[in-house]
Amino acid sequence: MPPSEGGRGGSVRVQVAGRGGVSTAFDFIYFESPKIESVQPGLATLTGRVAQPCASCALRDDGNTVSIWVSRMPSVSSPSDLQVTFDSHVCNGITSPCAVWDAVSTNQGVYLTVSVPPSTTPGPTTIEVEYTATPSPPPGASLTGSFHRSPRIASSSTHFSYYRPTPKLSLIAWCTLCNPGPSCLVTGSCGGGAMPTTPFFDQPDTVSVPLSGEGVLILRASNMPTVQVTDQGSLLIPGSDIRVAIGDALSPSVKILSSSSSILELQCVVPRSFQPLVVSASIQLTLGSETSTASFFVRLFDDSVKASCLGPCIGPSSGGGEPLSLSLANFPHTVTSTFSQRYAVSFGGVLTTQVTLSSGGVSLAVTPPSYECDECEYVDGFARVEVLIRDLTAMEGGGGISLVYEYWRPPQVVSSRFLDDASGIELTFDTETDRAGGTITSGCSSLFTDLTPLGGPLATCTWASPSLLVVTFGPQDPSIVPGDSLALTPGTVRTANKVSPASHPPQPLTLE
Repeated sequence: MPPSEGGRGGSVRVQVAGRGGVSTAFDFIYFESPKIESVQPGLATLTGRVAQPCASCALRDDGNTVSIWVSRMPSVSSPSDLQVTFDSHVCNGITSPCAVWDAVSTNQGVYLTVSVPPSTTPGPTTIEVEYTATPSPPPGASLTGSFHRSPRIASSSTHFSYYRPTPKLSLIAWCTLCNPGPSCLVTGSCGGGAMPTTPFFDQPDTVSVPLSGEGVLILRASNMPTVQVTDQGSLLIPGSDIRVAIGDALSPSVKILSSSSSILELQCVVPRSFQPLVVSASIQLTLGSETSTASFFVRLFDDSVKASCLGPCIGPSSGGGEPLSLSLANFPHTVTSTFSQRYAVSFGGVLTTQVTLSSGGVSLAVTPPSYECDECEYVDGFARVEVLIRDLTAMEGGGGISLVYEYWRPPQVVSSRFLDDASGIELTFDTETDRAGGTITSGCSSLFTDLTPLGGPLATCTWASPSLLVVTFGPQDPSIVPGDSLALTPGTVRTANKVSPASHPPQPLTLE
């Protein structure tokens, strides 16, 4: 048939004549092809979620529906009079996840409410609306006649598109201990029924992970491409790749747990780090030339078990006194009553039994033992020793928690000799003293038990320095000679920092 006059619809009389004067006539109807005038909203995710509410979707605005206006479509009595397709998806609600929910005819055309099927490919999509009902006979035609009609189909590839929204994390969780089996998390719990570490409410994209990397990071990302996965959790698609970046490092082990409906769930190992800080992290899924990235942050914290002194880590060689307060970080034992059954605390190899663990295991009160023995090595008046908190249940040589403690002993005389002019003697101590708590120059009665060998009670003692004592003989014939012994009064001299005990009864000092 030739085109209609002026390209308009309408009815024309067609007459067909044959040989022998045989002829027939019939009416032919031109119709204007239906046209998709609009699709609102015209954008949806690959899962079929529309980008904005559908104001004209009647009572079916559920986030998955669009309104399609088709002009020049014959009047319909129900949605079944039309067939709608999104590319290859026939929206019948039976074999396809989409359906035509409503169809309203007006003098301007038909308004449809249609649910959007999911797609695997972003970009423009072809929508077709076909009239599938049996139309009424043409005006004046026999009701029993046979009518041949062209399909009435409206098609558009410009009104609707799919897009892949930015991937984002819907779950970030950390388990120190995993459940047995393929998935670390089971019913939302880590191994042993422990709850996973998840982001704080005010930082929903940041998870805390220990520097040691001990444990497993579980991630669930939405808006990711759906991929095929092996039973071992690796990608089946040739040329594809998945990685998890934590700062500048890559996870050495990534296992995909599931991939469906644009949701990708995986678990991975976090590489060991050495500095507490917050680093950017991401899942990177590459399929061919396309890479989808879901970003988040990891706060790396120091999970090592440590002990430190809350005050100075020093004390007298005699031990005892005020308990030493130790702060404990990440200490695994919190039960006060059973601490001594599991742990031993020693100072330079010397055990102490006076130990009290605080509630919650955050601090320890320890009374240092005495550190006075022939094998105890002191240099410059103090000895640095290791304080070791050892787990008795650990394997032999399993180490423990340690810190350094300083013992200070009473100042020791390391040299005693006559002055060059023989007017007195000088005593050199192994460390700076408190000058016996007195002035630089004074009488010697408080320092020595017997002043007769030093020339009587008028002998004077002068501290030339904190570690050097000069004794000037008194006027009463001093009787001391080289090789004689002299003893300091017990309890008179301490170290300059006043940490050591006062001097004990020392061995006699032999004068040179």
